Parts: sequence; structure tokens; C-alpha cells
Amino acid sequence: MLLLRATCVWESIDAETDIKLHTNFVFVDEEDSHILAIIHNNRKHTYCRKIKEGIVYSISQFIVVPAPKDCMVVDRNFALSFYHRTNVVELEGTESIPRYKFELKNLEKAPSFILKRKTLIGEYNDLQHPYQYYSNIIGMVVLYTDAG
Repeated sequence: MLLLRATCVWESIDAETDIKLHTNFVFVDEEDSHILAIIHNNRKHTYCRKIKEGIVYSISQFIVVPAPKDCMVVDRNFALSFYHRTNVVELEGTESIPRYKFELKNLEKAPSFILKRKTLIGEYNDLQHPYQYYSNIIGMVVLYTDAG
């Protein structure tokens, strides 16, 4: 069983056919680590209505699978895959799990991760709509600040 906060949701879409492949969730755990969860279309009606961004869940009975290589949105080589026995229970009073994870990077090292195609691929429409996956779009939020 894992205690996880849902932070982001989007649908993976085949860029050539516009077919929705599956729904992705990024969760944050108690150790401030990101975990990707994949919900295939045949389970979408069961789980996608239950999971809302910002809420903490107890998740058990999942399958650990290799992370997609074409779109590495978290720094892990595995993902969780939900199936018919996966249990998802909303929890309250779990402020120990962070709402977001931010990583500060040294400006000199920025080119090494900004230009990597597998860092993040997607298009964000607005706060009310999920990310959509397209193989030909490279996107990343980069914030430059004055350290002084």
C-alpha cells in the first residue's frame, strides 16, 4: 500500500491517429518522490472519476511496470498500472505529503536537461484541461530568477 497525493493528470494520445492510449497520473509520496501511474482505457471509468488532483489516496493492489521510454515525466524507471483489483481510497488529514515537488537546478546545467526530448513532452491547455501527449512537441516550465 502506498500513500500518494495526485498532482497532475493527462491523457496520452497517439499523435498520428488521435486515439487516446491511456490516462497518466503523477503522484507525490511521503518521501517527496514522483511516481507515475498509468490507467488504461478499459479501467478509466473505474478510477479516473475517483482520483482528483491535490487529494491524498491509499493505493494498493497495483502492478509495477516499466515506465514509458518515449515520455519520461518522472525520474523513475517504473510506473504503477491500475487493474481490476487496484484499491483507491481517499484519505484526509495527510498534510505530511507535499502538494508539489520542485527541483532547483544550477543555471549552468540547464542546457543538459532542457534540451533532452525525454524530459517532458506535452502541451498544457489551461487549468481545467489535462495535458495531452504529442510526440512532436517539447515543453518544459523553466523559471529564471536573480539569486541576489
